[in-house]
Parts: sequence; structure tokens; C-alpha cells
Amino acid sequence: MWTHPLAALVVEIVGSAALILGLGTRCAAAVLTLFTLAASVFFHPFWSVPADQAYVTQLLFFKNIAVAGGLL
Repeated sequence: MWTHPLAALVVEIVGSAALILGLGTRCAAAVLTLFTLAASVFFHPFWSVPADQAYVTQLLFFKNIAVAGGLL
């Protein structure tokens, strides 16, 4: 699954602006949650990196899980 970087930028900027302005907050939070979870799985796969890199990758993965929890 590959998306254009511009699409990710639009989701992040428009979703964040919607949350800040209070416009469609539930929908924006849901979209940002899905985006964050997808980014976590695809870009922070701590289960498939060498052991010396696993700690930082796992830290970033669980940070994103916490952010998704906050959005929910």
C-alpha cells in the first residue's frame, strides 16, 4: 500500500486544523487515528528490525499507539 506523500500531508494538516478549529472533530479524530495506526505499522515495525534498532523503533511505535488512543 503506497500513497502519495501529498495525501499524507493533506490528511495531517486538514485533520489537525479541523481539530483545532472544532470542525468535525469526531470525523477528523477518526481519520487521524487510522492514519496514525497505519503509519505505526508500516514505518515502525519493531518486530522486523535488528535487535540494536528495536528499542527506538518500539518506542516510536508505542508513542504512536498512545497518540491514537488520545485521539479516540
